[in-house]
Amino acid sequence: MSQTPMVNAGAYGMDQPFIILNSGSVRLLSDEELAFVLGHELGHIMSDHVLYRTMTVLLLQLASMGFPIVGLAARAVLLALLEWYRKSELSCDRAALL
Repeated sequence: MSQTPMVNAGAYGMDQPFIILNSGSVRLLSDEELAFVLGHELGHIMSDHVLYRTMTVLLLQLASMGFPIVGLAARAVLLALLEWYRKSELSCDRAALL
C-alpha cells in the first residue's frame, strides 16, 4: 500500500512480483472495483508483462530527459514497446473481467 491520494495501482518486480495499491484507490473505489484493479494487475504478473512495462517506462523517461541513447534506432524499439504496452493493458482488462 502506498500512501498517496491518487487512484492507481501497479505490478512490479520480476522474480517475486508484487502489486502496489495507492491508498486513494482504497478510499474511493468499491470492493468490486478494487477486485477489478487487483485482477488487472494480477493479469500483468501472470502474463509476465512486468519486465517489458519497466523497459517502456525507463525508455520514456530517458527520452523525456533528452538522452542521446534514445536515438533513431531506440525510437523504433520504443514505438514497438508503446504499441505492445497499449495491447497489454487491454489484455489485462480482459483478465480482470474474468
